[in-house]
Amino acid sequence: MGVLRDIRRFEARSSLKTWIFRILINCAIKRRKREEKLIPFFSLAKTETEAAELAVSPDRFHAAGDPSQGHLGRPTSKWG
Repeated sequence: MGVLRDIRRFEARSSLKTWIFRILINCAIKRRKREEKLIPFFSLAKTETEAAELAVSPDRFHAAGDPSQGHLGRPTSKWG
């Protein structure tokens, strides 16, 4: 989206490929900085037992090698 939004600012001082790659690098850097500020939910637990209760069981996620690896495999139950 950044490429499409800023294409009129491209000045051809470098190749289009280099310019697009730089946009990608800048987006990755911004995302990394944003994610560094996040705190994992389980780190708020006072004990290991409490942390285990807060965590989602790993068997609820797609396994390694699956195209959806790391994504939730089964929907969560309704809270009712």
